[in-house]
Amino acid sequence: EIDFKPKMSVAVVPKFKKQGIGIFMMEQFLLEASAVYDEITVNIEHKPKAIKFYERFGFTTLSDHTLVKKLEKKELIRPTDGYDSSRWMD
Repeated sequence: EIDFKPKMSVAVVPKFKKQGIGIFMMEQFLLEASAVYDEITVNIEHKPKAIKFYERFGFTTLSDHTLVKKLEKKELIRPTDGYDSSRWMD
């Protein structure tokens, strides 16, 4: 059995920061991930703002550079209003 753990990088272009885009992306990411995974781990540089951002979504500190969040398995229900995750997610 192969233990496949996908990796991704996420960022908001500086001119679009402080508009709620990062919050929206994280909420949608966690919704999508909870349909497939039991846990999400993030590795970050020790930046207080980044740590605070992830803690806001229930991540807890595992080590200096790693935070983790347990996910509840949920059925993914996407809106029918033209939502297309491929517009922002590869």
